Amino acid sequence: MTAAVIPDERALRDPAGACLADERQDLDNAAFADRVIAVAFALSGILAGFVSLYVVAQGGSVSYKMGVNIVLVAFVASVIGGIGSLTGAALGGFLLGLVSVALQAFLPEGWRPYRDAFVFLAFIAFLLWRPQGLLSRRADRERV
Repeated sequence: MTAAVIPDERALRDPAGACLADERQDLDNAAFADRVIAVAFALSGILAGFVSLYVVAQGGSVSYKMGVNIVLVAFVASVIGGIGSLTGAALGGFLLGLVSVALQAFLPEGWRPYRDAFVFLAFIAFLLWRPQGLLSRRADRERV
């Protein structure tokens, strides 16, 4: 959690981070919009490459569907935390992992293969309760 909060706070003091925050708020008036988008896209590609190397090293084989579960869990975590919030995405991932491990520990043995179904049912219930996520921006709350 601290690893997500510190870069989020430090990024606003850095000139490149300030440009990225401006980009997130208003695309038309942001300075160096094309460069900021290119750098953010390149960094996300580099991080995805490192994660894919890690997944291949663990599994030992390459498949076209090897990242589907990772992307689905990441999407659910970011929706739980609030779209547009790095801290919220980290909090959502922590809560999703906590619920998943708790269900694995406390479900009867016959129901454990259906743990992910219970996790996603809890996610749907969460969306019905709070569709904007835990830590959403004010602009996102006004739109929901």
